[in-house]
Amino acid sequence: MKEQGSIGGIRALVSGVFISILVLAISICSATFVFSGHHLSIYLSTGIGLALISSLIVGGGLLFKGASYVTVGSVAIVPATVIGVISQSIYTSFASLGDIAAVFDQILPTILMAILMVTFLTGLSFFMLGHFRLGKLVRYIPYPVMGGFLGAIGLILVEGSINVMRRVPINVDSQFAHLFNEPTLVHVLPGVFLALGLFVVQRQFKHYLSVPVLIVAAVSLFYFVLWRLDLSVTDAQNMGWLFEPFSNQDVWSSYNFGAFMKVNWEIMAQQTGLIISVVFLSAVALLITATGIESVLEQEVDLDRDLQVTGFSNMLLGILGGMVGYHSLFSTKINIEGRPANRLPVLVAVLVIAGVCLLGASVILLAFPKPIVGGILLYFGFSLVLQWLISAWKNLSLLEYSMLVSIIGIIYVQGFMVGIIFGLALSAGLFVLRYSQLGAIKMSVSGRSRRSNVERDIEQQQILTQYGDEIRVVCLRGYLFFGTSNSVFNLVKHHMLSKEPPRFWIFDFRHVNGIDSTAVHSFQKIKYVLQAHTKLVLTDMNEQVKEAFDQVDYFDETSSLDRPDIDHGIECCEEMLLSLYQDAQMLRHHTIHDRLFAWFKDKDVVAKFLSYLEERPITKGKPIFYQGDPSDSILILDKGQASIYIDTPNGPKRVFKAKEGAVIGEMGVYREVPRSASLVTDKDSTFYILSMDKLVQMRDQSPELAARFHKFVACLLSDRLAHSNEVLAQL
Repeated sequence: MKEQGSIGGIRALVSGVFISILVLAISICSATFVFSGHHLSIYLSTGIGLALISSLIVGGGLLFKGASYVTVGSVAIVPATVIGVISQSIYTSFASLGDIAAVFDQILPTILMAILMVTFLTGLSFFMLGHFRLGKLVRYIPYPVMGGFLGAIGLILVEGSINVMRRVPINVDSQFAHLFNEPTLVHVLPGVFLALGLFVVQRQFKHYLSVPVLIVAAVSLFYFVLWRLDLSVTDAQNMGWLFEPFSNQDVWSSYNFGAFMKVNWEIMAQQTGLIISVVFLSAVALLITATGIESVLEQEVDLDRDLQVTGFSNMLLGILGGMVGYHSLFSTKINIEGRPANRLPVLVAVLVIAGVCLLGASVILLAFPKPIVGGILLYFGFSLVLQWLISAWKNLSLLEYSMLVSIIGIIYVQGFMVGIIFGLALSAGLFVLRYSQLGAIKMSVSGRSRRSNVERDIEQQQILTQYGDEIRVVCLRGYLFFGTSNSVFNLVKHHMLSKEPPRFWIFDFRHVNGIDSTAVHSFQKIKYVLQAHTKLVLTDMNEQVKEAFDQVDYFDETSSLDRPDIDHGIECCEEMLLSLYQDAQMLRHHTIHDRLFAWFKDKDVVAKFLSYLEERPITKGKPIFYQGDPSDSILILDKGQASIYIDTPNGPKRVFKAKEGAVIGEMGVYREVPRSASLVTDKDSTFYILSMDKLVQMRDQSPELAARFHKFVACLLSDRLAHSNEVLAQL
């Protein structure tokens, strides 16, 4: 056990060292991108200090307070990319003033203030997202929009990596100038080979240390070549292979109160759009990174907790000095693949970074030659391009891919803020388009198929079956607005132009969560179209929807009605339909004899069957049986009305209404199970009851009569099943 513990400790130590190497590489890459170009590279020492302290504080925060012990934090490449654009924009603004020498001492303080504002505001946004438990918000951003943002960042990283590797950096807008001349290719190709090597290693070798080992091997190879060519470090720096040296004192020399007094706030204000862009893109990138970590872990992480931790860390960095940082997917993946038992590898990595910050930030540049830093940047950039631009072609429709490419184009031409606004506008348009295609109509069926929960006699059921198409039941869904409500209006017009248009329209709003004024206007048009011909019933509206209709005085209780739910709405229309056709057909079966004759078609059989029934008058509101009672009888409601209730945690709930001629309780008797519901009279009623004992007696004494009754019950149940199947077929 001790030996296994020692091996585990050594493994954790090695993992931690290699993770720290990767984090240091990411830190150098971020710093070089923020301060890239001929004019800004002189501030690289300050950028390295900001990047290292960011990796230390964010990494330490996730180490001690993060949701998962495997998570590694560092300065982040994605926001650093846009911060680099801000730095270039600030320098360009100063250069446009004319005499750059006169304002030279304002450049770095203004850039630093922009970085600190970005970091603090990003941290605040992280913290608020976590505090209000909005960690899954990224799932509401359409894939093409995310792909456009991150694909543009990937292309900028590819461009920036070339600039880092050049012997002499040039301005951002000339990244590819003279790329293919010999001096440039000599400096760029080693980084390209390293990026290709990282791609191959990532896909072909599954060992968790393969990538850090490749980086160490590349650095070793670089210095081996220098040794073979008999070149000193100074020679390599003069030839553009290594970054210019600086002292540790240079790292924080510009970070003081006096320097910040020189901030040009007018130029700072011009960067507002880009600053907001960084905050937005950082939140998107963090949430995507966290989702990627969950995929590698194959389990959910408390993302809201991590958002609060990284948010606090970034707000602290915004005060002390640092760049935006959060989870490092690359480093965390390496740590996970090392199968750590605890936080020791991350602790080792944080301690190594702390040592570099305290003892020798300047020496770290010697460990990362320009081809190495540029190659890593190229790898990260092309990874984003491959994932969000090239591979997306196979997964997106032509419309979605066109959106993605157009967002990238807008960002390139007009900048990140315009690109974000354009992307959000596109996503809103895409949402409206897709939501309109989804449609507001969940179901549209006739009243012949969708009946109310009212048990009626056979004659009434036959009328509803014959004339049920005169009732049209429409179940709506979602948020009703100008795009979706028009489809409802078109449905009404389609049916009203048919040979036999419906007399009754029921619109159920149970699954509608809201409505706008345009949709209300559409329903007003529907009311005007139907007013002369039909009844209009709206059911199950929430308060917001009901208020919207009440504001226009929609309901008049003659042509347009309001009912609490779809069952009451259908029942209302069925009653009106029955009143029309019962009078027409002179249906006057008011006695038990009439009802039984309609069943058996034989007076002798009716008289014989009546001898087995018990007449039982029951007053209003009296329970006849309760849910769970033994099923010991079948009831025929001759006069009156009753309701069937089931017990729920919120109290009894009515599920059926029984009217004259209804047969009740046959299911429990035939299945020999307890009552599944309770039966209570709504008014004074008269029942004829066939007890279980009488049914057995009928079977023994009059088997032919019993068989006819069983056949009647079978037909009754078959009709119910056929009706249910018809409803399901139209769903």
